[in-house]
Amino acid sequence: MLPDVVHAFRKNNLIIYLLMLFTLISTAKFDFKNICFLLFCDILRYWSTDSTSKMRYPFKETQQFWWLGKILFHGRFQRFMSGYKHAGQSNLTGYLNPATARINFALPSHIHINEHPIDLKIPDIKGPGIFHEMIQLISSQKKNSYVLTFDGKKLAPGLTDEAGDIDLLGYGPEPLHQQHEQYTKSKEIISKITGYLQGSSKSDNYIKNALLDVSHRVSKSIRDLRQLIATIRKQRSFRT
Repeated sequence: MLPDVVHAFRKNNLIIYLLMLFTLISTAKFDFKNICFLLFCDILRYWSTDSTSKMRYPFKETQQFWWLGKILFHGRFQRFMSGYKHAGQSNLTGYLNPATARINFALPSHIHINEHPIDLKIPDIKGPGIFHEMIQLISSQKKNSYVLTFDGKKLAPGLTDEAGDIDLLGYGPEPLHQQHEQYTKSKEIISKITGYLQGSSKSDNYIKNALLDVSHRVSKSIRDLRQLIATIRKQRSFRT
């Protein structure tokens, strides 16, 4: 058997990697718990069965890998990692030969991933703020150092009809809905003033107060724009 294996590796220009594997194992430098190696073992097990229905996943590490991948990236991750599998092949008996599958990784189905017992319990956190549940989870792990991260949002003008505003759900310097209310009121007042100036019978005092209100709002908007321009220039100077 070994001469056939060596011949196959040499034929595919991979003989050097077979030698690397033997060397690492003989010198006790190979990590048999490495996730890539365990996933490779799953593929060996997959191709060694005579039916896909007989495939089993004995390694807890690979079960956790696929489970976390589904949690983080959902079904797209599973479809991409698995490959085409038996797509386009018709079978009326329910028997699918692993040897004819076009796979990238041997990957459990959705049902099996959900049923796998996983010790790691990750809370389902939605919305902005401080994730106290994650802090408690990390504090229970036996490690000495951690990295705290802040996931912020950047405004990208022009991406939406509202000039690219991103709602931080009240965690920004000024809630987005308040800004929309201010701009809506300013627009309504300007429309009213336009109507009054075109022949309305309202008193001059009313128009004067409305103009003062609009002037105040426009001044505030100009101030905000100047602050934004100054911030952008400052960021560009740091980059250069």
